[in-house]
Amino acid sequence: MNKFALDLVTTKPKVNYNVQYNTERVDEHRETAISTITLTPTHDDNRALYSCEAVHKAISIPMISYVELSVLFPPGPPEIEGYQEGETVRMGDTLTLACVSRGGNPLAKLVWFRNDQQVDVTYTTTGRESTNTLTFPVESSDNNAIYRCEATNSVSPKPMVAMVKLTVQFAPSKVTIMGPKEAQEGDAVTMVCMTDRSNPPADVSWVVDGRPVQAASSSVADPRGGWVTSSNVTVTITGHERNMKMFSCYAVNQALSETMVETAVVSVLYPPKPQQFLEKDKEIESTTTTNNNVVTAEVSVTVDDNDNGIEFRCEASNSASILPMVATTKLTVYFPPSAVNIKTKPQRPKAGQK
Repeated sequence: MNKFALDLVTTKPKVNYNVQYNTERVDEHRETAISTITLTPTHDDNRALYSCEAVHKAISIPMISYVELSVLFPPGPPEIEGYQEGETVRMGDTLTLACVSRGGNPLAKLVWFRNDQQVDVTYTTTGRESTNTLTFPVESSDNNAIYRCEATNSVSPKPMVAMVKLTVQFAPSKVTIMGPKEAQEGDAVTMVCMTDRSNPPADVSWVVDGRPVQAASSSVADPRGGWVTSSNVTVTITGHERNMKMFSCYAVNQALSETMVETAVVSVLYPPKPQQFLEKDKEIESTTTTNNNVVTAEVSVTVDDNDNGIEFRCEASNSASILPMVATTKLTVYFPPSAVNIKTKPQRPKAGQK
């Protein structure tokens, strides 16, 4: 009876393994040769090709069987490409972040998160690596946002993580001016200008009635990221204004060379518009004219003898008045007698009697 000789051949470098050989009798004329290999694989053994050769003097060419070893192991840690932490990007830019994980069997599943909110689960595999590419327009809300990529597969004990925190430069989206809508001569008017969030902080300047005005400003960090800048200016109403005073606030983000402007108008209140009334508070229609800061009202009436001694009253008021201002005049009307009569007393005088 002839016996087979079994040899083990591998395409990988020789590793520590244990090979056992034995035979089992099939019948009195035949035996089965069995070779067993025992090893502890590592990730380097993945896709290793093992072959078993059966050599016998009855055959000229050895009989060979092959097996490719598939070893399950976790993927490599993910890496983020396209942005280095500490770099700055501008609002409106298009940013592409690529998360790459190499190795692993099976290859890694890659998931993107933005501030712990899942945003993308699509990934591709090529060769021995997985890639998930995230492309998005940068917004102001991305300032200090954390983008995290997690890599897992079926044998990962826990996700492997890579993350970056973005630094975004953006101008304020708006500027707000707060203050009174009306003022009177002699009032000290304070107007406050406040920007929306900006990174870096915006520079604030004032222009009042077309002229630059110096004013201090301060910036505070916003919990959502960026800076809020505020400034206030105080001016005194002199009475030379033409019914209004104009305040303009300019906010400039120097890094982006972008400017936001807001304008507010304060109405300046002057002597009020007069109104005319007749006696017993009966109002008379009048004609009003305005010349600069002077308002004049005229009334035209046709008088008769009944109007003699009647009082005309003019009341003037506006939103700056607490009580109406009043001026009165009493009308004197001259008129002829309606008739001329002669009377004698006594009706029948006697001689010598007055």
